[in-house]
Amino acid sequence: MVADALGLKRLKTNVADSIAHGTTELVREVVQDAMKRMRHSYRTTLTVSDIELSLKAKNLEVCSILSFLSLSKCAPSL
Repeated sequence: MVADALGLKRLKTNVADSIAHGTTELVREVVQDAMKRMRHSYRTTLTVSDIELSLKAKNLEVCSILSFLSLSKCAPSL
């Protein structure tokens, strides 16, 4: 999947598991933070803005994550 997209032909199972675990934890933290923002705004619907603000708080860029996953062709940041 992602390893293939990056040109990695072989990836040991324990490495793949470690990457999957770390990614899962990061997504969980971002969503939990976004839900806090949603509740703080007295809303019941999670918005893209909530997720973007949570990513920004963790110094992660939406564009870099989407381009890494090949979901979007983002313009390079200057």
